[in-house]
Amino acid sequence: MKRYWAMLLFILLTLCGLTAGALGQTLYVVNPHHEDRLNLRASATPGSEILSRLYTGTAVDVLQVLTDYTFVRLGANEGYLANEFLAEERTDWLPGSWRVVNLPKDGETLNLRKEANSGATVLDRIGNGTTVYCLDDSGAYTKVQTIDTDAYLLAENLAKDGDGAKPIATKLTVGKTETDVELRCFPSPDAMSLGAVAQGTSVRILDIAGTWYYVEASGRSFPGNGSVPQRGFISNRDLRVGNHVDGVAPTGNVYAVVKTEKDGIRLPMRSSPGMGGAVIATLVNTAQVQLHTGLPGPNDTWWFIRVGVEEGYIVGQYMQLIESEPPDAWR
Repeated sequence: MKRYWAMLLFILLTLCGLTAGALGQTLYVVNPHHEDRLNLRASATPGSEILSRLYTGTAVDVLQVLTDYTFVRLGANEGYLANEFLAEERTDWLPGSWRVVNLPKDGETLNLRKEANSGATVLDRIGNGTTVYCLDDSGAYTKVQTIDTDAYLLAENLAKDGDGAKPIATKLTVGKTETDVELRCFPSPDAMSLGAVAQGTSVRILDIAGTWYYVEASGRSFPGNGSVPQRGFISNRDLRVGNHVDGVAPTGNVYAVVKTEKDGIRLPMRSSPGMGGAVIATLVNTAQVQLHTGLPGPNDTWWFIRVGVEEGYIVGQYMQLIESEPPDAWR
């Protein structure tokens, strides 16, 4: 009798488009063109309303498997995804890459030009060791993205990985906020949320898109009842370098703020003074740091700093001293 009911249940599930193995399973959006996004639709038809668009690597909970579509859940959202772009294995989303300004001397700068030629207007001068987001490096000039406009830097003075040290922090921490930070499906504050990431959560950096990080993070509302890390976007304003430890006050009382004048450019924090030091992390414009050795001297090119529990060296010409009291994140 038990065998009869089990067989009947299997037939019913099959007729309804369900399989016992697929129900509750975690699948991943996989698109052969990583820059494209998969439509999350309101119903299982090609012309139905598009609720959101999801990049490769997004994890979803399976609610129902149909002939051409799968009904899925992402955080508090539900909708239908085309079966042909779902898989059991996750792949990365790689929107672009970063370059490091690599000049012979620490104090040198590189002209940021309006067009890709040596006679074009100079929009800014980018300091040695800073990182820029690369849009196109197919010619003598590399097209880069800044907060104001796309511009060009001489390709021969840019290094792909900062001489072996990847110029992207591998881990950051969700900053102290009044509420949890929403993980977005697209680098925009208006994009659909994939779920909430609690403050203090350590996230893994996969890539950077403008002023947004593409990260892998854990959260209670993520697939598999929170057991499967989700990939999505968090604004760099909601993240910080290092790990703040509650109740552990920083030593010293001299503080500074990063002032690169361009939000789209990040300042490397290195393991030792000089361009040969490994990149520990990169700091966004207006990031606050603590000076380990008090007030720097007028001839000190590199400042020894602390951010959270991370310690390293940073080019002093892009730092501005602030009032001698700890930033809000350390109070």
